[in-house]
Amino acid sequence: MITMTDESVKIIKVKHRKTITIVKISQMGYEVLSCSNHDQCRRLGIMRCPAYCEKIVFAKDYYFKRRKPKAEVVEIDVKEIERFPHLMDVVRSFGSDQGLRRS
Repeated sequence: MITMTDESVKIIKVKHRKTITIVKISQMGYEVLSCSNHDQCRRLGIMRCPAYCEKIVFAKDYYFKRRKPKAEVVEIDVKEIERFPHLMDVVRSFGSDQGLRRS
């Protein structure tokens, strides 16, 4: 069983157009867990998800309550994300904010 010790860390799913992005976000930064647009970005030479990506901006808007996101944004419970085996390695790091990039 995996638990989050820090309540300020949230897992957010952003659905925009035909892409779905799952982001782990906190006050310290963000980490993209999964993005259906990743292959397209790699073809364009973008290796890491930039802070200006619209899906990241929507996740930040939701988390920091800056403005209403222009996409469907849903908070995901840790128990729900355990159903996705390809994300389990990242989920194990939820106890700390280590590895999060500054936003």
